Amino acid sequence: MLTESEKALREWMLALPEDKAQLQALRDETEQQLSTHATDPKRRDEYQSKLDILDSELRR
Repeated sequence: MLTESEKALREWMLALPEDKAQLQALRDETEQQLSTHATDPKRRDEYQSKLDILDSELRR
């Protein structure tokens, strides 16, 4: 059974754009959010997971 956080991450992944420029912009925005808004460890993990996924998509 997926947690709410895992479900949200899955939905986010399915909505990722295919265009590399849009992916890069989303990655930059997520990195900024990680550095400015993620103060609790769970939130940091969520942002870091998104960054890892975006990095993987950009390398394709």
